[in-house]
Amino acid sequence: MRLAPAVSVTASNAGVWRGLQVLLPAASAGVGAAWAALHLGASPVAALGWAACSAMAAAALVWRWLPAQPVHLRWTGSAWQVTPGGRDTFIDLQSAEVAIDFGTLLLLRLRPASAATGLTGSGTLLWIAVTRLEAGPDFRALCVALYAADLGREPPTGVADGLPAR
Repeated sequence: MRLAPAVSVTASNAGVWRGLQVLLPAASAGVGAAWAALHLGASPVAALGWAACSAMAAAALVWRWLPAQPVHLRWTGSAWQVTPGGRDTFIDLQSAEVAIDFGTLLLLRLRPASAATGLTGSGTLLWIAVTRLEAGPDFRALCVALYAADLGREPPTGVADGLPAR
């Protein structure tokens, strides 16, 4: 099997991905506040006010807590590396997996090779979104490298010849 050629892309962590990161917690806070207000007997207008205030507060907190710093991702031809949050040095990755492929946007799940990387977030995972616009002509090469890495993986236990065991 041939390895995918080396590729390097930069994801700005802005645009649609940043909007979703802010919108989802804001919507959750707003719905929770509206439910609590209605449950406590407030009028629908008051509940809407509580929902709006809670949503704006949550959006402001998330916007401040998750700065939009570019992330540089590269495939060296044999390993994945990343520079998260404006760092100057590359961190080796255990894997880079496609979580969602929208065609023009890839949501990637990155697993650092060691826990001593100082990354923050959900466990030791780093999530980034790369758009076709940001990656430019390297988008196709990135897709090839990501999906070629999946071909070299061992199948899950209980799976033979690509079909589930019966």
